[in-house]
Amino acid sequence: MDMNNMTIKKQLTIIFIIVTILPISILGIFHSIEMTDFITQSSKNQKYATQRLAESVETYVNFHVNYIESISYNLSQSQNWSIDYMTMLLKGGKIKLPGFIELYVGNSDGKIIASYPRNSQEGEFLLGEDISNRDHFKEIKATERTVVTPILLGRHSKKPLIMIEAPILQESQFQGYVLGTLDLTALKKIIIDYDYGIGAYPVVEDQDHKVIYHPVLPLISKNYELKNLMQQYHFEDRLLGDGEFYSTVNHRYEYLSFEKIPSLNWVVYVSQPTSFKTESIRNAMILLGIVLVATLIFTQNLAKLLAQRMLDPINVLIEYSAAIERKSFSLENFDKIQMTNAAKEFNLLLNRFYEMGKNVFRNREELIKLNLDLERRIAERTEGLVKDITKEKEIDRLKNQLISFTSHEFKTPITTLSGSIETLLRKDIEWEEDFIDEILLGMKDDIQRLEQLTSDWIDIVKIDSNALVLINEQMRIGSFIEGVIQGLKKPPYTEAKIVFKRCEASEHIVAFDIKRVEQVIRNIITNAIRYSKGNPTIFIRVYEDKESIYIDFKDNGIGIAEEHIPKIFDRFFHVDASRTRKTGGTGLGLAICKGIIEAHGWEIKVVSQLNKGSTFTIVIPKNEQVK
Repeated sequence: MDMNNMTIKKQLTIIFIIVTILPISILGIFHSIEMTDFITQSSKNQKYATQRLAESVETYVNFHVNYIESISYNLSQSQNWSIDYMTMLLKGGKIKLPGFIELYVGNSDGKIIASYPRNSQEGEFLLGEDISNRDHFKEIKATERTVVTPILLGRHSKKPLIMIEAPILQESQFQGYVLGTLDLTALKKIIIDYDYGIGAYPVVEDQDHKVIYHPVLPLISKNYELKNLMQQYHFEDRLLGDGEFYSTVNHRYEYLSFEKIPSLNWVVYVSQPTSFKTESIRNAMILLGIVLVATLIFTQNLAKLLAQRMLDPINVLIEYSAAIERKSFSLENFDKIQMTNAAKEFNLLLNRFYEMGKNVFRNREELIKLNLDLERRIAERTEGLVKDITKEKEIDRLKNQLISFTSHEFKTPITTLSGSIETLLRKDIEWEEDFIDEILLGMKDDIQRLEQLTSDWIDIVKIDSNALVLINEQMRIGSFIEGVIQGLKKPPYTEAKIVFKRCEASEHIVAFDIKRVEQVIRNIITNAIRYSKGNPTIFIRVYEDKESIYIDFKDNGIGIAEEHIPKIFDRFFHVDASRTRKTGGTGLGLAICKGIIEAHGWEIKVVSQLNKGSTFTIVIPKNEQVK
């Protein structure tokens, strides 16, 4: 087909037909794939619904089974078999699990020796009743394992019931049983509340193929549809499976997926009519055919309309091009010729040619300026990049410090806690109470250590992210310092002699966060004690000048080397002399102190000499916060 000699009208018609058929054909292919995926996904969803149904049924029943077994366990471990005690246990079960209609305790001969309620729903007195001739009692006595009976109907209520019976064993001897009659009405609500899909329905059967739930068949009637499907596909020994079969109950072909519940020996399945899937495919294909025909008719008419509207302005454009060819072309007369009865876009196209010529010269000058500006920006970005690389290196250094901090500071208390817990859990040794108390005190210290590490790290994060919130209160400096010293009544603070005398400068009233500043002072004093030699002594002095108030904390410790002083407030920083400290530190304390002080708009600095002690000074500017 030579399209070069065809008119635009014919070309547009062919193009529109191709453009219409091609995507619809592709759409049909994709739709077929989607329908296949839909059927596959529908089968998966049905299997998932079956699995969820099995889990829900098993969870509901086993929850009640576990409670019966917990009562039997309590009685197995107890020597108290009084009626009041047993009735109390049964009453607790009835209150916690109202699905139980009646609860009993019986002896090894099958006689009921306790019950709750005392009378059955029919008003019969239950104590002394003998159930030794019932199958479930014979089974539990023979197997000494929990028994769940097949479904049965209440004699008067006609409600679906099962009996859960757990043995009472003492020294591996059968001493009796705990029996609960469970109403399955609540289970029905759990089953029907779930969405199994369009047209799908659930079925639950007990170990005798009796119906526990079926939307059509009555309770406790026998249902052989699943049994027939298992025989058809040889699924008798499988815990789950699926397949198509003809339902003799609903008189139609259905797709069924089942799952067995081994703990109960029950089976559940979800079934859906196969017509649901075939009808969906047929309807989709019919809809696709209708869309294809309608689109072809529409595109034919649209092609004719567009061809007609395009030919008129194109003819004018041809005449205009010939006119330009005959004339001496220049930018001066280019914009004098305009097309009439043409779309706005054609006139805009010609005007763009005229504007383009003028813009070439203007853009040349702008390009030169742009190159100069680009060189300047590259130089600025290069300088910024160098700064960013330096910042990245600092972030990498902090990351490595954090990893080292986490692995070292957290590992020791966690390892100690693990060892202490393993020691206490040993069953082959009977520990003395003093030894246990000693271990528990050690564990408490380790937990406090972890709490302190976590608190310090949270403070550092708050400081870095400017999220540290200060709650300022007005207080005299001297009263505040005395209050802090009065609170230092526990080790290690009792090891130090702290000297403070009030003076005129300490009588200023300052607005600050009392809790945070106390945290700073405690940290400074703790470091002074930690890095002391011999008996630590700390002198606290308050003085002032015209611009600021100063609080000095002078100690007689080991001091700080001059080369370490600029880094003393960096996080994770430990001086070499820290090897002689009395207790461990995280390297975050002074960094937190600096963050708290600077958040107040204050300053903290240090002066120190090796083996002569250190002096930390808090500088409080005299501003609106100071009275």
